[in-house]
Amino acid sequence: MKDFLNFTNSTEISETGGNYPQVEGLTKGYDFDARSSILNITELETDKSYSPAIKDFLLSKSSKLTDFLSFNSDFFLISEKTARLVRKFKLPPNKQFNCTVKQGDKKYSYVVLFFFRDKYDYTDYKKSRFTLRYFQKEENSAAIFNSKEIFEKELKQAYQRFTDIIYCEPGSIPAFDIFKVNKYQQDYFISDRLKKEFIENNITGIDYLENVDTVFSPDSEKIILKRHKLYKDYFLNRTSFFSNGTLCRKFNPKAGIIEEFTRAGKKGRELILQNGEFKGSERIYFANGNIKFEKLVKNKVEVVYRYYFNNGILNYEMSVHGKNGIACDSVFEIDGKELKGYGLKNGNGRILHFNPGGKGGREIVFKNHQVVKENKVDRQ
Repeated sequence: MKDFLNFTNSTEISETGGNYPQVEGLTKGYDFDARSSILNITELETDKSYSPAIKDFLLSKSSKLTDFLSFNSDFFLISEKTARLVRKFKLPPNKQFNCTVKQGDKKYSYVVLFFFRDKYDYTDYKKSRFTLRYFQKEENSAAIFNSKEIFEKELKQAYQRFTDIIYCEPGSIPAFDIFKVNKYQQDYFISDRLKKEFIENNITGIDYLENVDTVFSPDSEKIILKRHKLYKDYFLNRTSFFSNGTLCRKFNPKAGIIEEFTRAGKKGRELILQNGEFKGSERIYFANGNIKFEKLVKNKVEVVYRYYFNNGILNYEMSVHGKNGIACDSVFEIDGKELKGYGLKNGNGRILHFNPGGKGGREIVFKNHQVVKENKVDRQ
């Protein structure tokens, strides 16, 4: 049995830049409502006469150029290098169109890659489970449908759909190196050998996800069902990798946290779980390993925020309470010395938010729980 991984467009800022999606649109004046609009590319599945009108894709100023460019669409936007590489592998029926990506005055040659989806509906609906949400009736959680027709009928009444577990018909997964299980699941899968080829050729702009709850063999069924029993939200137990193969995200069950890493292998963030669920608490780290920021959700009405200097000293702790307002008892300098005259009570007062190294910062003034003034402060 061939191994597969789920893969998605990368959201790591160090790789893709400061904007997601990276592509913000097409040339000014493009008619998105026209029948030939690139957004209607799914027409290719039923109408052979459809031909997409393709003009320059516009890359945002803060985005970096990667081999896979993120864009809210039903197709991939890939570099010519990537297009040449994937053509060497087993692909499902697809269409490819040459295009241009523009960033400022520079233009780059890219390829629109579209996979036909309806042809590859290998879902075993009698075993798979979905969660559907409706406007006028209760959520249908972990529902099982006996056929594709029944599922499609029910889907028309729902406004949102989540995949809990997708089972595939025995022996039905095609011998493709990249494919989609069905048109209702927005995940693509990639073979291990194509992933290795991408890494060896430094293909950028994608992340690889392990532990995706799609059953390709009976051996994984018990593990997945056990995981669903322990965690309501299946993403908690997902492991992912950057496009260069380094670890991006993993679940640490012993500590009860999800750990996220930078491409350099440093811990960047932790998502703190409570009773197996993520409820908003997190920690963000400096490159030196010290905590930069903590958000602790104590209960439904109280959240605590802590900001630190890069030497590990606390700058200030601020409590936001739904009934008692905003409070901050003390503000400290980078050497741990308390600054007199700073603090919040019942949403009134001021704090001094320093830069990580302690040089410079912002004085933030609150009145009746609202920020009324911000002053730049230069402290050496």
